Amino acid sequence: MLRFIKKSIVFLLVLSIMVGYVNARYKQTNIYKSINGTDKFYYVPQNIDIGNLGTSHAQYAFVYEDLDLVGFNFALPAQRVYYDEKIFEKYIENFKEGSTVIIPISYISFYLGYDNENFEDFNKMYYPFLSIKDIKKPKLNEYLKYKALPIITAESNIKYAFIKEEKAYEPKPTYRVSTMPIDKMKEESNDTAGRHLEFIEEGRKDKDKFVAIVDDILATAIKNNIKPVITTTPFTIYYNEHFSEDFYKEFEETIDKLLEKYPDVKYLDYSHDPRFENSPEYFFDSSHLNLEGGKLFTKIILEDIR
Repeated sequence: MLRFIKKSIVFLLVLSIMVGYVNARYKQTNIYKSINGTDKFYYVPQNIDIGNLGTSHAQYAFVYEDLDLVGFNFALPAQRVYYDEKIFEKYIENFKEGSTVIIPISYISFYLGYDNENFEDFNKMYYPFLSIKDIKKPKLNEYLKYKALPIITAESNIKYAFIKEEKAYEPKPTYRVSTMPIDKMKEESNDTAGRHLEFIEEGRKDKDKFVAIVDDILATAIKNNIKPVITTTPFTIYYNEHFSEDFYKEFEETIDKLLEKYPDVKYLDYSHDPRFENSPEYFFDSSHLNLEGGKLFTKIILEDIR
């Protein structure tokens, strides 16, 4: 019996070493790094001149390629301000002294909480590149799947752990080049704005907490000699028309109150900018800029910041 136990222990030890080795190799592959579309976080440059946080509105709005500066887009779909702060803290040393961090505030930014399916759908994105202590409401099964032991769900992708990749990996651009017919865009705006209005109502109870997080991001940037700029990216008139004057008043008052503490911080609001609001050709849906729109917007905001 003792002999059997010893053999079993040796077998389990050898198996653990093998699994650990393959798992480590798999985590170095391009296929693993591209899980959930967060591969760009493995290639954050040093000496960043300008970077932005934010939701998908910012993800598609800032296009730094082909510009004579080091820029990086840290935005992700439905990104909560909680993760804006955690990402900024993690990569703050990548920012050059005297650089700029753009803090995009969408209509939903002060209301996106952690209690609905939308949060569950997107929370898995952060396991590969953030520490477990920085994950909001972490789950053991997701931690194992996306961070600790991704080979348990790798299936056929496990083969890449044994294949030598011929060239250095470059994250694929996420920008969209298309646009949408007006009738389709109007229909899409109904669905999108309706969903966002639900987020706003659900998140009102926690709004002050989320405003406080943005306050913390501003304070951290200033403390580290990084210039913070708050902005709201452009939207089409089809999206904007779903929000009431009372909401816009509340939105503006919230930002004004936040900036009372930081009189030197700029707020650049492009949400109703006539160069975009009535130009659907710059959008791939009612609230997200396409590549052409993103390039134009990036040029404009960089000029306004300077």
